[in-house]
Amino acid sequence: MNRRPVIRPAVRRLALAAAAAGLALAGCTVGPDYQRPTVALPAALGGPEGESLGDQGWRAVFPDPALHGLIAESLAANRDLVRATYRVEEAAALVGIARSQYFPTLDAGASFTRTRLSQETGQVPPGVNPYASIHNLSGLLAWEADLWGRLRRANEAARARLLESELNRDALRNGLIAAVAAGYFDLRAFDGQLEIARKTVASRVETYELQRLRAELGDISDLELGQTEVLLREAEVAVPRLEQAIALQQHALSVLLGRNPGAVDRGRPLEELQGAVGVAAGLPAALLERRPDLRAAEQQLVALNAEIGVARAAYFPTLTLTGQAGFASGELSDLFTSPARTWAFNPALTVPIFNAGRIRANVRAAEARQRQAVAAYEGAIQTAFREVQDALVSYEAAGRVVTSQTQLVAALSSVAGLARERYDNGLSSHLEVLDAERGYFSGELALTEARRQRLQAVVAAYRALGGGWTE
Repeated sequence: MNRRPVIRPAVRRLALAAAAAGLALAGCTVGPDYQRPTVALPAALGGPEGESLGDQGWRAVFPDPALHGLIAESLAANRDLVRATYRVEEAAALVGIARSQYFPTLDAGASFTRTRLSQETGQVPPGVNPYASIHNLSGLLAWEADLWGRLRRANEAARARLLESELNRDALRNGLIAAVAAGYFDLRAFDGQLEIARKTVASRVETYELQRLRAELGDISDLELGQTEVLLREAEVAVPRLEQAIALQQHALSVLLGRNPGAVDRGRPLEELQGAVGVAAGLPAALLERRPDLRAAEQQLVALNAEIGVARAAYFPTLTLTGQAGFASGELSDLFTSPARTWAFNPALTVPIFNAGRIRANVRAAEARQRQAVAAYEGAIQTAFREVQDALVSYEAAGRVVTSQTQLVAALSSVAGLARERYDNGLSSHLEVLDAERGYFSGELALTEARRQRLQAVVAAYRALGGGWTE
């Protein structure tokens, strides 16, 4: 009659004691709990009143349908952003790995052994079969009791790393939107300057042909004709340079869009975008929660803070509970019978005694990494506030430059017209006409550049305030 194996009372008491010890110490967690570093914030960010640019989506900040399409395309296909998305997936998998350590592991195994012993060495008595077979089927259950919170700290660090990777992806998305907008505004500025250059060339070609006829009739000197040609060639030189700049800018934008170099769609001209955007900064404290790069830096700090607890847990004993059960028999037909049962219970307590200071060095290294992260986080905040202030100052100054440059171009246009009229009436020299037209051409190019710089200041403010990435 087969009898069930009986677990001895001593073994049962040991198992219960080990489990009770694990439950009793489960609430103990070594290492410091995270606290956000205290950072001095400015009283205000400055800038005009109103809804902060950081609270607006990029479609509201950059009201150009063509630009909307380019940004949407970049968010869908940019290779750096795709790579960042896969980094988030990797971090999520690492969270799953860390969480799995809370639970016991169960492994199953099966084996078959066939042996023959020597009959010449006396290992097998005469008349005994020298052949033997062993069939084995077993399962192994192992669990580490998280006595000091090492696993809890490891999970805390893994979750912080996951959130850090998500926020880094959002920061990259924010930077990508800003880069596409900045590149688009540069492209539209080059387009505007090329249009000015081509119109100037066309006008100066007419003037040169007229002057050439007058020179052939002897009405003007060869010097005046040469000066007119110089003015024409100056404008002609600007055309291929601007065409090259446009081509290169389109290539750069195409890479941001995740496609091969090619043409890029255009929308509203630069001058129509000037009054469509505005900048307001908002509250300083909101910047810490709005900018994804600052939040990512804080999550890195959270992870490194938790890893101090992981390192300190190595000072303390480790309790591992291991149990094994299965069947073993010489005949396969007897494998699942009661006499073939096997089991073992093996609680193990490991206590560090001597490791030549390795644990202490690991703790000190973890603490040093955490302090580095604190300094990096504080420095990132200061840099963020500087970027906001720079963008606001640049936006305000660029607005005044656009206003003044617009008035300057109007004055230069008037002077060029008067100089041409006085020259035609013989009241001024041809040199005055050349200077006036040259100044007007340069002024128009400079006005386009001023408009570009004002829009670039909007882009810088958008990026510095962390706005729009949630869309």
